[in-house]
Amino acid sequence: DYSMSVHGAARMRDEFRSQLDDGEGQGERKRRQEEVDREDKREKRRLRKERKKLLERMKSKNYQGERVELSQPEEQKQAESELEQEVEVTARSRFEALQDLEQLAHQVDLTSELDLIRRQTQALLRVPFDVLADRSLRVWFLAWSVGVLGLLLVWEWSLVKDHPIQQRLRPLGLYDDSVQLSAALIVLLAAACDAREVYIALRNVVPAMEAWLPLVTVDLSDQVRCLFVGSHIVPLEDIEEHHPFTRAFAQACLVGHMAGVFPWCLFSLLLREAYLDFASMRVVIPVLGTVMVVRAVLGPGFLVKTAFALQYLFDIRFETREVIGQSFQSERTKLSAYSTSLAVTAVACVLCAVAAVQWLGPVVGAACVGGLLYGAVTGCVHGLPLKPWMYLTTLRSGVWLRVRKRQRCPFHYWGRFCTNIHNYDEVFVLFTTDEVKFLTLLKGGYGQGEGLLTAG
Repeated sequence: DYSMSVHGAARMRDEFRSQLDDGEGQGERKRRQEEVDREDKREKRRLRKERKKLLERMKSKNYQGERVELSQPEEQKQAESELEQEVEVTARSRFEALQDLEQLAHQVDLTSELDLIRRQTQALLRVPFDVLADRSLRVWFLAWSVGVLGLLLVWEWSLVKDHPIQQRLRPLGLYDDSVQLSAALIVLLAAACDAREVYIALRNVVPAMEAWLPLVTVDLSDQVRCLFVGSHIVPLEDIEEHHPFTRAFAQACLVGHMAGVFPWCLFSLLLREAYLDFASMRVVIPVLGTVMVVRAVLGPGFLVKTAFALQYLFDIRFETREVIGQSFQSERTKLSAYSTSLAVTAVACVLCAVAAVQWLGPVVGAACVGGLLYGAVTGCVHGLPLKPWMYLTTLRSGVWLRVRKRQRCPFHYWGRFCTNIHNYDEVFVLFTTDEVKFLTLLKGGYGQGEGLLTAG
């Protein structure tokens, strides 16, 4: 994973600095024991090869110790002259080979030094940050989320009576059929829906485990210039706005996510067991149904996102209305409206044909118009900072950023059409241990943050 390699390289900066620190301020790299052992092994390997070549040469000349078996003096003289020439040529070639080896070793050392300098420079431009986390807050949020879910699950399980629930169907208007489920299975499905939202909040909003805290790195190199948050990569040019917020804002966002992880599905089943009067159920059932559907679509932060949307909706300033109008007129909104309308119409045709074929015409028309409106609203919302991307690891004042999260289409054969629809703006909140340095690097880049980098 590229983002994880960037996080790892940024956190190896201290190791690179220790390699270059010789205690005298000369900047010469210290030779580690591993490099010394590697050079010794290389030298021993070279000596073994030279010895092997010498033995092969002796064998080819029929050496036996220090004597050569020759039958006649003329042949002995000729062999001695040939041996002298061979020794002279061998000594000359060995000297030239040694020179070539020394030049090659010098080039290898130079290449390794340049590669080390390059890696060190990249490591210095990759600035890591630690997330400021309040353990008591995380434990308290974990206890609230899991505790309420477990309590309502045990309560509902003790009250439910396992009986079959049957629903008659008439597929395509031709066949009579029915679907039968047990009440216990309905309870388990409701618990699974609530547990999914709890997991998302404990994984991405208030991380319950240390391993779930995101790694944060700012890469200021000219080729990258991105903010890395976990596995997400945000180019610095996609960070458009910076707005300060108070401690009350962080507390309100936390309360909104607490309401988002509340087990609404199990709560609705408990109300069914309470046998409320008809007048009350006429109000309670639509409200709870709307809450469950909206949370399933928007996630556990649906109340925070709704609050941001209402703020834009009732903002009467000219600048805000202009931004909303530009988002409605963008190409993303048009593509989202058309594609959503087609998808919703196709799904409605299939479901209506299975459940109530006599209502096929009105349902298809309503699905086409509803999908068109929903897609247009969704495309407009993606162009506004309404969706929260928050790591609420502590409660304090800070600065939220408007970032554009780029997402590739989930299909294998993706293109600009789908990718443009999936990109959206978010309200990014993250608490780091050195917030001044973090914001300075994001806003000013390396030029303004050079002093902070040297100080760090």
